[in-house]
Amino acid sequence: MKTYYRCDNCQGRFSDTYDECPRCASKNIEMLSATKLFSPLLDLRQATLRIIHNKEGIGQYIPLMKQRQIIGSQNDSINIHDEALNAVHAAFSYNKQGELFVEDLDSINGVYLRVREEILLQDKDIIRCAQRYFLFERFDTANFETDTQYPFLSSPHNNAKYRLAEILFGGMRGSAMSCSETTFTVGRSQKTNFSFPDDAHLSPYHFQISWIQDEAYLTDLDSANGTYLRIQQGCPLQHGDTLLLGDTILELSIV
Repeated sequence: MKTYYRCDNCQGRFSDTYDECPRCASKNIEMLSATKLFSPLLDLRQATLRIIHNKEGIGQYIPLMKQRQIIGSQNDSINIHDEALNAVHAAFSYNKQGELFVEDLDSINGVYLRVREEILLQDKDIIRCAQRYFLFERFDTANFETDTQYPFLSSPHNNAKYRLAEILFGGMRGSAMSCSETTFTVGRSQKTNFSFPDDAHLSPYHFQISWIQDEAYLTDLDSANGTYLRIQQGCPLQHGDTLLLGDTILELSIV
């Protein structure tokens, strides 16, 4: 049997390979129910990716073998026809305990994991909803302090804790909203804090950011097309996880 833990700080999940959360380094963790070991060496269970959205078609099944496998648009391991993918985009591999991980190989468009539960946001995290991208930025007043006697003139400060900015073509910043409220919502409805009424791919209330004890948490509000968070480093995967690479959506099955 394999023991798993959940971080009370960022809600990340990981195995007893770690004595602290690999995402936020918190030691405030709790044990989850024991799970049978999934080892690629034991042929007991099989991990498979299924393409559920791609311009070239859907339904293709991709078995994940025990060796490290590279996914991209031009490679001999897992080749997917998607012009938004790097030639070498991401890697899937198992650790010694049989856990499956995905790693972004410095791709341009990143690797995104669909948000299934509340998750802690880090400064500079990127959120994707269909074809919209948002950059999460914490405000640090220390960045604006000066060593001179002269005041720094600016718009009135509303005690905002963070801001959410659209990322446009080429990485340019688009519309941005700063937030000083406990909750901040994004969606198609004009009743949300950050509204996009003409975007049919967004749900009326798509996702929410909650500010709790000086931390920001991201929650998907049961949106139709999902909310995805770009991974920053190697990320453990579980059965039912959904990945977004380029314009291709992949669903993980472990049976």
